Amino acid sequence: MFLYSSILGLNLHLNVILMSESYPSSPVLVPPVSALDVLVIGATPAGLAAALAYARLGLSVRIIESHAGISPLNGSVSLNARALELLEALQIAEKIIQAGHKISHLEIRNANYKKITDLDFSHLHHKYPFLLALPQSELEKILIEALKSYGVLIEFGTSLISHMQQEILVTCDLKNAQGSESQIISKIVVAAEGEFSNIRQKLKIGFGLTEYQHHWSLVDIQTDLNYGDATCCLLPDGLLYVQRIKNNLFRIVSNLSNAHTFLPQPVKAEEIIWHTERRVTTHQIRSYQYGRIFFVGDCAHQHLPWDGRDLSMGLEDAVTLAAMTMDQCLEQYHDHRYKANLKVLYDSERLVRLMGQAHSPFFNRVREWVLKNLLTRPSVQSRVLVGMSGLGF
Repeated sequence: MFLYSSILGLNLHLNVILMSESYPSSPVLVPPVSALDVLVIGATPAGLAAALAYARLGLSVRIIESHAGISPLNGSVSLNARALELLEALQIAEKIIQAGHKISHLEIRNANYKKITDLDFSHLHHKYPFLLALPQSELEKILIEALKSYGVLIEFGTSLISHMQQEILVTCDLKNAQGSESQIISKIVVAAEGEFSNIRQKLKIGFGLTEYQHHWSLVDIQTDLNYGDATCCLLPDGLLYVQRIKNNLFRIVSNLSNAHTFLPQPVKAEEIIWHTERRVTTHQIRSYQYGRIFFVGDCAHQHLPWDGRDLSMGLEDAVTLAAMTMDQCLEQYHDHRYKANLKVLYDSERLVRLMGQAHSPFFNRVREWVLKNLLTRPSVQSRVLVGMSGLGF
């Protein structure tokens, strides 16, 4: 339940702050006046969300990003109800929803593309009873625009060279795109560089024992064929997920190679916009905190690339971290995020084993019968959708 209290607490605290003439200072930190409040390393969705949350709290924030700009690739393309709750706390949910495409039904089909049943998101009984399709690059643009209104700009081409921690401060040596070096002192450092985090590697912080490995194929295609808004196909040896991103642009995901080859109609080479085959290890970092350095998003954990959890969990890291800073309970950050992400890792793996692995013909027939007869019940649909939407814990 901390998610809801953190969101409500963040909103309440922001309202109190914005109505006052001066910003409250935390009694936990007694740093020099010149110290920066928060340094965010990495302009990922989690990093941008953390920066926005802190900026809305009136704290001084800088964002550095080693790359020259934001990636134009679509990245993650799904935002569930939990993610929209978090974005609502940052006052940008309406813009996000206007920019995205609402998905109200998820069809489940067999290997012959014959419909078994569908999930109706109206059974979710939530403020956001839908899955929102939105490319990650579009989400990042909206976050960047929101940050500009607080005077926070991304320092592209700037990297962390080294750092040194003291009791309540982190001294960071930076190098910009022109090769100039500078030094800043920050009360908090948010590491949000992504999967191949430089600072995590420098600190030699490994991943926990719980991890799962799967092959995943991701393809974006632009086609005049209509595959619906969202479809999950149960293949003999795996699964196929097809989701409309917008208009005639679709994301195809499978735990089998060359996901697009499992569509009922052949895909032309010129229709393929982007295609990657990769081995995905789902796991999480052993410690979400190292002194005054806190890890968020893909820097701290990797989730499956097809259900939107990777993006929503990163956003939750960011909002939770800001809320715990506000409540002066940062020592609880690791335990809270570790437990929450561990549950998601377990649940996602169980789903892959049930829906995306080879089973006997008898098991497949039983599975199809259960899906066809049980998922038609609104109460069952509601429970399934709560889990899918990230609201189950």
